[in-house]
Amino acid sequence: MFRFKNKFISWCQVKYHLSDDKNQYGVLTGLALLNKWGLTTQVPNVIEISTNNETNRKRQVCIGGQAVILRRSRTPITNENATLIEFLEALSSIDFNNGEQVNYLCTYLKNQSFSRSLLDQVLIAYPKRIYQKLVESGMINDFA
Repeated sequence: MFRFKNKFISWCQVKYHLSDDKNQYGVLTGLALLNKWGLTTQVPNVIEISTNNETNRKRQVCIGGQAVILRRSRTPITNENATLIEFLEALSSIDFNNGEQVNYLCTYLKNQSFSRSLLDQVLIAYPKRIYQKLVESGMINDFA
């Protein structure tokens, strides 16, 4: 269950835009992702989801009385790259002046052991500033 605006939304309602039983085709982004990982105590007013199933760049829908923003994914989301895309989305959302958030992402990156070739395939679709953040923080060296 997710808690948003003092309402509880079932995982099934959100999962429809994230995955089916076999394939993952969407990820949480923005404050919803940071809240899920415990990087912020802020509860977002709007859930943001990046998904392969969205044709519009950005669209707002209502699920269970809760506003949800659906975004077209920058690169196709698969079972293999979904956790890397979540990591890059979190990287774009965190405050680099907050040491706890940066340390959490560094630890997460070391535990996941993403391959450099997978990063290269996904990172092409992301803005240059994401690559800059990886390099400036030294996280780029933690890719195998």
